[in-house]
Amino acid sequence: MVHDAEPGDEPRNPLRIEALIALTQALNGPTRAALISLRAGGNRVGAETVLTWQTGYPFSVDYSRGHPHYDPGERGLERLGSDSFRAALIIGSPALDGSLSGTLARMSTVAIGPRASQAPFAPRVTIDTGVAGIHEAGMAYRVDDVPLQLRPPLPGERSATDVLRALIGLVRAGLARSRS
Repeated sequence: MVHDAEPGDEPRNPLRIEALIALTQALNGPTRAALISLRAGGNRVGAETVLTWQTGYPFSVDYSRGHPHYDPGERGLERLGSDSFRAALIIGSPALDGSLSGTLARMSTVAIGPRASQAPFAPRVTIDTGVAGIHEAGMAYRVDDVPLQLRPPLPGERSATDVLRALIGLVRAGLARSRS
């Protein structure tokens, strides 16, 4: 089963994906069935993998309660306009519609990803990275979730790995200063 996983102009029932998963599981009993979600560009699979690894939730993780919280009926994007958030982390492409750009401009934001400095709002921190498979080595996933190792055909200014190493070094230096 293949379905469109991108949000559209019309609102969708947030439990739609739950129903698709349940149907796929039911069909997988008497026969072989799989669910494939078609997504737009960017490293969404990577971001969702890290969020799941760190919190147990794949997206729309809310930390406002002091711990990670996820409810498929509560999407952070819809709540973003209510000014109930003080900060946002944008991972991947910062291309957003105009109303969200205005909301993000009023709060502390960090944008990480290819062309993050070209965001239509003014993030407090931007970290531009190369595009995996174009500027740096990386991993891509086929539609059937088979990982493919990528080699860079073009050199980039800096790799995401170099950026993360530099950030970790700065955080460690800051922690060492605060302890002394």
